[in-house]
Parts: sequence; structure tokens; C-alpha cells
Amino acid sequence: MISQAWRRGQRGALNVLDSPCTTKMTDPLWVINDHGERSQMSDQKSPHGTSLRFDIESGFASIVVVGLGQRSAEGLAVRERLRSLWSVFELDAGVDVVTVEAIGIPVAQSPAEVRSPTVPGPSIGPRSCGLLKPLVLGLTGDAANETLEVVADADIVIATRQVELFDTSVDGGQVAAHAVYLWTRFPTHNVTRMALLGRHGALTAERALQLGIVTEIVELPLGERLRSAARPFLSRPSRSTPPC
Repeated sequence: MISQAWRRGQRGALNVLDSPCTTKMTDPLWVINDHGERSQMSDQKSPHGTSLRFDIESGFASIVVVGLGQRSAEGLAVRERLRSLWSVFELDAGVDVVTVEAIGIPVAQSPAEVRSPTVPGPSIGPRSCGLLKPLVLGLTGDAANETLEVVADADIVIATRQVELFDTSVDGGQVAAHAVYLWTRFPTHNVTRMALLGRHGALTAERALQLGIVTEIVELPLGERLRSAARPFLSRPSRSTPPC
């Protein structure tokens, strides 16, 4: 079991240019944009940066991640942090279920990235990284790139009506490095089209609902709806628990 000291010390926010701090989930979420400028996330407008914060309480491990699919050093730092958290939550006996709210912000590739596209790293999908406990995922905004790997592994996916799912790898001259994970679980013509056409083949939330990729479409805010969907998993043996 993960020690209580670790859980108290690690509860909080990761501003990707800083070391982990102990800001609680109820405190303002600070974000850092691609120029290293720090600002608070506003309820009125989308943040122009990437961040990750999490909390562990009453059986829930709750994550809020902004800009998971961003093509930047900050986006990479967030993805590496998320990859490390999956196995930690799996080993923590105080965690029954994991909820993730992925807040998408516009994904843009610079001319340099188009000329010299980045090589995709290892999957950040929770199952690939050792998490076997139930996962409830909430989507807002652009569900792009690595976000698709989490979508493919989630047990329940709740999205707002404005969500679009797409992989920009093709736009940068690469194969669809992230959509392939989604295609493995949902081998449909629509997912194939998304993989081949990149941003131009984006799936809307409504179409993803029809295909079974999205479980439910709701209005904002997502937080309480995620916990409500995750509550039936509390205090149940996780899928990683061997049978008696």
C-alpha cells in the first residue's frame, strides 16, 4: 500500500515547469503556456497552457489534465507525469477507481514541427502502463493525439457535445501513431478515416457516441458526473486482484 505520507505529499498540482507541489484540488489551477508564462485557469475562457493536478480521497483517484495532446515540451512533461501515475494508482490500496477529466485546448503544429515531426513515444494508455483498476474518463474540447490512447483504455467515456477526436500525426507527415490504439478497440470505417485524414477526419462527440467510443454526452461541468459514474466501482475488487 502507498504510504499516507506519500499520498498527502503528492496530492496537488503539477505545473509542468515546476516540481510537484501540494496545492489541493480546491485551490486555483495554475497553468503555464508555451512561453513559460504563468496564469490562473479561468472558468470563462480556455487556458493557453498545459497542467496536471490530482487528488486521492475516499477511494477515488481524481486527475484533471489540461492540454494532454499538445505538441510542446510542456505537453510532453504532462504526459510523462501521467504515465508514471497509472502504476502508482494501481499499487495504492486506497484507490478503487480512477477518474480523469481531460480538458482539450486547440492543438496547433508549428512550421518547424511539420518539417521535422516528433517521433511518437511509448503509449500513455493506462492499461499499457500498468493500471488495471476501473477508469472513468471525461472529455471537453479537443480530444487529440495521446488523449485517444486514454480513450481507448477507458471503461466509461463521458464527453461534452463540443468534443472532437482526432490525430494530428498525419498532418505532420507521420502515420496515425495515436489513432491506431483507438482503432484496435473500435475497428470501424470512421476510425480508419480519422487515422488517415488527421484533423480533417475528426470524429464529433455525437458520432463517437453512435460508434460506442463515447458512453454519454453531458453538459458542463463534468466533475460530479464523473464521480457519479465511478461510484459503483468503489469498494469492489479491482480487475488486478487475483481470484481466491
